[in-house]
Amino acid sequence: MLDLADVDINWLAAAIDFEGSLCLFKDKHSHCCRGFSWVPKLQIGNVNKEILNHCKGITKSGAISGGGIYKNHWRPVWYWQVCSNGLRELLPLVLPFLIVKKRHAELLIEALDLLKEHWGNQYHTKLPNDLRLQEIEVEIKSLNMKGRGHNKEC
Repeated sequence: MLDLADVDINWLAAAIDFEGSLCLFKDKHSHCCRGFSWVPKLQIGNVNKEILNHCKGITKSGAISGGGIYKNHWRPVWYWQVCSNGLRELLPLVLPFLIVKKRHAELLIEALDLLKEHWGNQYHTKLPNDLRLQEIEVEIKSLNMKGRGHNKEC
């Protein structure tokens, strides 16, 4: 279990709120009998790799990738990504401090609990929770949409 100082928990919550993306998606696999597996993920992208190294250093989880240039005149972008096991420890800690991504995190925690019930089985058979997982996927996608038409307060 992660043992983080309050300042680190607050710092991570702010990083997730400002720069993070929480999602649940189907990763298509030809080696899976059902054709996909569920993947919960946190991703934070930034041109400053030091910030992402700090996230990884605090949590001792995730991976940093990227460094590629998206457009010729832009700086390289780096990504810190955390999947299931890291999220199971991280999200409950930061949840009380999240503002923008609070609902995303609540949904992802529920999805992680549903997936844990069928650990090792999700590659081969349809899960009894697939319908709920699909509902969570749709709601998180809706929350992640950008633009005026998707902002409830506009």
